[in-house]
Amino acid sequence: MPSLFAVPEAYTPRHLAEKILTARSDLEGERKQVTVLFADIKGSTELIEGLDPEEARRLLDPALHAMMEAVHRYEGTVHQVLGDGRSRHVPNSLSP
Repeated sequence: MPSLFAVPEAYTPRHLAEKILTARSDLEGERKQVTVLFADIKGSTELIEGLDPEEARRLLDPALHAMMEAVHRYEGTVHQVLGDGRSRHVPNSLSP
């Protein structure tokens, strides 16, 4: 079973992707302050130890999906997906 987070198109909401692509020429070369968030699920290694990759993903994906939804709420993008961790960039103008 392929991961829900294998490619950015799989986890970037369509409206946000369209906004980014529409404003692409405006964004190229632009300097902007952003907030970068690194997140990790504490204890996840121990939780999934010994599980098949598919079962581990079934356990972790709901939490990872919730993290991504929070980032997208502020029109941030997920920069990188590594195991159970995430790196996010959120424009400072949209940060709470």
